[in-house]
Amino acid sequence: MIKFWKEWPAAWRGLFWAFTLMVGVVLCAFLYFYLGGNVVAMDWNVISKTVELPITLRQIELGLGHTSISVNYLLLNQYFEGSGIQYSLLGNITFWLLCLTGYSMLWAVVSGLPRRLYYIGATLLSACLWGFQLDVIIPFGRFDNLALLITLLLFMGVSYLIQVYRTQMAMLGRFATFLILTIGAIGMLHYAATESYPLERVMTFGVLPWVALAGLFIFLVSLDNFWLLFRLIGGRKAIGNNFGHFIAVSLVYLSLLGIGFWQQNSNADNQWLFYSPFILLLASSVVGLWAFQAKELAWGHWLPFRPLGALMYLALMLICWTTVLHYFIVGSDVMLEMLSKLIYLSHLCVSGMFFIYLFVNFSEVIRMGKDAASVVFRGNKMNLGTVYIFGLATMMTIMARDRFVQKNQLLSAYYNGIADLNYAHHESTEAEGYYNKGAQYGWKNHHSFYGLATLANEQGRLAKALMYYESANVKHPSPFAYVNISNIYLSQNQYFDAVFTLEEGLKLFPENKQLKTNLALVYQKSNKQQAADFLAVLKNDADVGAINTVNWLAFKGPEGQLSAQELSGLKFANNTGVKANLLAISPMVANSNIIAPKTNTVADLPTLAEVYNYSFYAMQHQDTAWAKRLATISTATANDNFQELLSYGKAIYHYEVGQVSQGVQEMKVLSDTYFFHRAFYEQMLSKWMVDLGEPQAAVPHVTKGLNLADSVATDLAFNVLLEAGRAKDAAEFAYREPQKQLLAKLEGPSAKGWSDDLLFLKMRFHQTQWEFEQQLKVVDQMKDQQYQVKALRWLWQVAMKFDQWQHVSPLIARLQSLGDEAVDLALSLAVYQHDVPKLQKALPHLQGDWKLLAAASIKAANKDTTAMSDYHQLLKRNPYFAPAATSATQYLADLPEKDDTYQLFLTYLNQNQYSVPLTKGYALQSVSVGLDDYGLSAIEDVMPYTSPEAFKQLESRFEQEVAEKEKTDEQW
Repeated sequence: MIKFWKEWPAAWRGLFWAFTLMVGVVLCAFLYFYLGGNVVAMDWNVISKTVELPITLRQIELGLGHTSISVNYLLLNQYFEGSGIQYSLLGNITFWLLCLTGYSMLWAVVSGLPRRLYYIGATLLSACLWGFQLDVIIPFGRFDNLALLITLLLFMGVSYLIQVYRTQMAMLGRFATFLILTIGAIGMLHYAATESYPLERVMTFGVLPWVALAGLFIFLVSLDNFWLLFRLIGGRKAIGNNFGHFIAVSLVYLSLLGIGFWQQNSNADNQWLFYSPFILLLASSVVGLWAFQAKELAWGHWLPFRPLGALMYLALMLICWTTVLHYFIVGSDVMLEMLSKLIYLSHLCVSGMFFIYLFVNFSEVIRMGKDAASVVFRGNKMNLGTVYIFGLATMMTIMARDRFVQKNQLLSAYYNGIADLNYAHHESTEAEGYYNKGAQYGWKNHHSFYGLATLANEQGRLAKALMYYESANVKHPSPFAYVNISNIYLSQNQYFDAVFTLEEGLKLFPENKQLKTNLALVYQKSNKQQAADFLAVLKNDADVGAINTVNWLAFKGPEGQLSAQELSGLKFANNTGVKANLLAISPMVANSNIIAPKTNTVADLPTLAEVYNYSFYAMQHQDTAWAKRLATISTATANDNFQELLSYGKAIYHYEVGQVSQGVQEMKVLSDTYFFHRAFYEQMLSKWMVDLGEPQAAVPHVTKGLNLADSVATDLAFNVLLEAGRAKDAAEFAYREPQKQLLAKLEGPSAKGWSDDLLFLKMRFHQTQWEFEQQLKVVDQMKDQQYQVKALRWLWQVAMKFDQWQHVSPLIARLQSLGDEAVDLALSLAVYQHDVPKLQKALPHLQGDWKLLAAASIKAANKDTTAMSDYHQLLKRNPYFAPAATSATQYLADLPEKDDTYQLFLTYLNQNQYSVPLTKGYALQSVSVGLDDYGLSAIEDVMPYTSPEAFKQLESRFEQEVAEKEKTDEQW
């Protein structure tokens, strides 16, 4: 070996080393992809889907029962999907650069051959240049393409110039000249191109010459393994047994080749042969370099091994293995199948002829125990050229029979490559046409049918996609196809078909983690123990652990089967999907490791789920800093794809942290913007209004997006109308007999023997019809003390809403007699009465709206002018907060800025038109600014929605204000 390298002159050694290194890198890459089973052309896409996990925040009284104010966390599930066949521009450029390097070296070698051989070689290389189909980028027609003609003339002219006039030019100089010429030609043609993406088109349409040169190399090295066997046997100096050994070993080798060729051409599922055709070719390629040196005995006079023969061999070897590697990477099973047949067939035919050659020329020499290996390529009776000629003839004879070698496989691979390019550029129609051609020429080849299945799947033609995926799995099954078939079944709710498909795929690919991941997910519906076992192993895997941790949390978390200790040791806790699910299950399992999302850009579903879920987490854990972040995230244009959910999460957040007005307004915008979800948003708004004690405000929302076929929605409408006391409207939604009976009871005069819950509903039903004393009589009929407390507290809310503060003190006394300290009632009365000492004492213990109201009341009592901004902030946050409206009316009535206070009350009365305190404030300010009619109109509008007693007080106060105004005007 050392002697082999030392025999190279220094001028050639560097070039030889460079090509040897390139070939070595390509071979190592091939072994990596071949032994590792990696296919770059297809990859795994992670698909995220969410299910809503409802979490109840609180229950509110509605009808005879309760309804929940709840939020829907997004619980994430993730699974794998096989991608479409990917076109790699970088991979194709690398493939072509390596091949063009070898091609340039072939021109350099040809320019140094004898004249006749030069003409032959130059013609063949020019044919390759023509075969690159450069005309696809300049549509002038194949024979009128001047750019292509100029390119041909350049290569032919330069090579002829070197061959005739620069015979002493160094090999490195020749190679550099043709390499520069090649790069220049590519640049010129690319500049002159009129088609889109010209470089990619040439690399796709012009691939066949590389396949032809790869076939030439395969044919050239077909006898080299046999030569090595003969050298090992024929070089032994032993008499008698060498010939028998030679015959036995030769027959075994040829038999293995024949079995390989038969197995490659049969469609048997059991591929039991222990060696691969590409490993056979790899051995032939490595051995072939030394065999080529030995062949110098036969053709050294016109192709010396150093440097022409060796460099030509390395150039062809580089092109051949780069081509093989390229088709391994792109997953072209039909091309690999064709090359496999070519390898087996060429080795079988040429080695068979070489066996005859050896038997004819050297059988006697072997029998005599002489060294025949050293002169093996110098046959006297039959020369080496005859071996290749007859070997080629035998190959062509066999290849002519389609049942053994399908000549259309080459075309199938060619069309598949063009289809991949079209698919990469979103030209679906063209891609489908070429994939169909590939399927037509290559029987059941995976590449064509997988491409067709991908297109059909993307277009929603699921039946076609299933058929194509199943066809792709006939000859060369892949986990990608099995996973996609299963996903289609799941999308059609064919659960068991999906499970059986994944289990079948797992039998063929038992170590495939993506199949196991998807199977663990679908097992959650039927085989929970198997799902748990799969997830327990997979969630710690480095490749698929994050996805399975997400699914594990979604599987175990909602059932409350996880402990805080299990969550604290998660391996993939920083994964976005994992964080999203940790937030979703946080109401069930406490976890101190939760932090706010770090990004403001919502680019995918896991990020959306994390941001969305954190809004609810921040709401419950009082993260006040999140409000500003949420505003930035929800308004960013980069997040438009998820705008609806982000806005919904923001509306819920604002409502629950006390910014009621903003939350309600945002929910209204959602209802107006997203028509198909309007019913959901309107139902949420109606529940909020009931929660705020404003059932009258809930009525337009509950009926706005009503679907009469939805029994839940109609029941909600019926109960909301009961809460609002609208018997006639409620009757329209009383579809069931119990509802009709309930409505009849509530409208009847008697309440004898009623249950406490029915009595309480009767109070709420008649809140706009009964006087306060009538309500108290109903409370006295209740038997359960807890219901009495609940009813009295409800009356307190009504007293504040209707501005009947004279009833608060008796309510406090009644509640204290029942064991309720009524601290909040006393606080509200202190605000109304401007009891500053009580408010100052209570202020450190208050929070939210009550704290703001107490502070504003203290400022108002102290004549602090900043109290106005505090009231403005209070009403802006929550115009439904009756104590704030009442206190603001009291304070603002005496301020000189009548126009400003008028606009303030007008703004918030438009948001809560049923509020008696706001109506009172607006009416009084209307009188102050000379708009008496507007004030009177507002009072008349609110009359149907307040109690008779409250309306009399309101009307009396308004008339008093009008009289005082008239008196003042007369005095003036």
